[in-house]
This record gives sequence, C-alpha cells and structure tokens, in this order.
Amino acid sequence: MTKHHIRQLIKQTHSLYTRQYKQEASARIVSFLRDVVPFQSGMTVWVYTPISNEPDITPYIAACWEQGIETVFPCHHKTVWLFVRSPSMVPWNNHTLETDYPHTQHHLDYMLVPCVACTQNGWRVWRWSWWYDRAIARHKETNPALSTLCVCYSRQILDNVPVDSHDRPVDIILTEQWILQCRDYFVE
Repeated sequence: MTKHHIRQLIKQTHSLYTRQYKQEASARIVSFLRDVVPFQSGMTVWVYTPISNEPDITPYIAACWEQGIETVFPCHHKTVWLFVRSPSMVPWNNHTLETDYPHTQHHLDYMLVPCVACTQNGWRVWRWSWWYDRAIARHKETNPALSTLCVCYSRQILDNVPVDSHDRPVDIILTEQWILQCRDYFVE
C-alpha cells in the first residue's frame, strides 16, 4: 500500500468518528500526555496546532502555559518557518506547510508530532511532505535524549507503512487507548 492509499484509507476512517468520540479520545490523550511528559521547570516542548482530523491537544498546551513550561510551535510566516513562544502569537488556523526546515536555537526536551498513520514501532506517514522527519532528525542530532511522541487515534495504527530513506521513527505513540514505547532510548 502506498502512502497516498494510506492517506485515503485514514481519511475514510476519520469520517466514522463522531464529534463526541473525538472529544473523549482527545481528553484521554491529553491525560496520557500529562503522564508521559511531566511538567518540569525549565523544559521546552515542541507542540503543533492540531487540525480537524487530529486529536485536540490544545488543553495540554494551555496546561503547559499555566505551569510556565516553554512551548514552541512551528508556524509558517510568508516564506519561512518561525518558532513562537507566546500564546498570543500562535496562528491557530494556519495549516500551510513548507518543506524548508526552520533554523532554531531551542533545546527541546519533548517533541509532539501528528501523523496520518503509524506503526507500533514508530514509523509514521505524515499528511504532506517529510518536513517533520527532517525536524526530528535535526533535533535528535543536537539532542540525542530528545523524546519524540506521535499523537494519534488508535485506528491510525497500522501493521505496516512504507518507509523512505528520509523517514524518522518516533519514540512513543500516544492514542486514546495506549501509550506505546517504540524505541529503547526513551529517556525519563
């Protein structure tokens, strides 16, 4: 099955989710996130702006801000990616992706990424390009202890997905049903 076919299959699967299911599943995922990514002074968490077919992690992001945890968002502005820290700077409705990797000086402790589909061993298919894979590779290069977490619904976990040379696996997958540790080098 190609990545394109997987995207179509998962799109059909998403159409089966009710609004109530998405809300309840998202709440469970946020609860798991709080367990897996404990709030610690001085830590920085890469987060993303969820779109309609992704679990809503915005309550977790709000809790980070309440606890004084630094969050960085990849945000597209004109022709470059920026990392914003302030809640007032986050363009919640901006979903345009570019493939240019943003240059950042941030030391990340955790990186939360979405997916269209993934396997239990951490390989994921993303919606458009392989931008997140490059981001994971770049940040793992400078911080091997960085923990990468894929956030998705349990029905998005497949037995196999095509893996290309640029693809990078995640360390942990969080769904409404499970926390799956994919890599042995997850650092607590």
